Order: sequence, then C-alpha cells, then structure tokens
Amino acid sequence: MNNKFTSYLAIFWSVIASSYLFLATFTKVVNDKIADTVLGFLLGSIVGTIMNFYFGSSTGSKDKDKK
Repeated sequence: MNNKFTSYLAIFWSVIASSYLFLATFTKVVNDKIADTVLGFLLGSIVGTIMNFYFGSSTGSKDKDKK
C-alpha cells in the first residue's frame, strides 16, 4: 500500500479522534453514554491500531519485507 496514503489516513483519524475527545470533554454532551461509547471506540480501536502499526509489530514486518 502507498506509504503516503497510510500516513495521511493515520493523520486524518488522529485529528478526528483528538477533535472528538476535545469536544466531548469541554462541551455539553447531549447523551453521555453515546459519547463514552464513541470515545472508547476511537481511543481503543482507531488510535490503538495506528499506534500499533507505526510502533508495534507491523513496523517490524514492514522492515523485514524491505530487506
């Protein structure tokens, strides 16, 4: 997969997750349960996957494939 695309995708989702976290923390949320569920999904799934890709086992696999 194109390296620029994965970087842009990671940046996009990081900005979305950070923005939602900021809005859910510092503004009045209509339904706290929905906000908690979305925050859990964003932080647990999306941000965790991005961190694992760049700093976890996928980096080693990618480096191994380059050799």
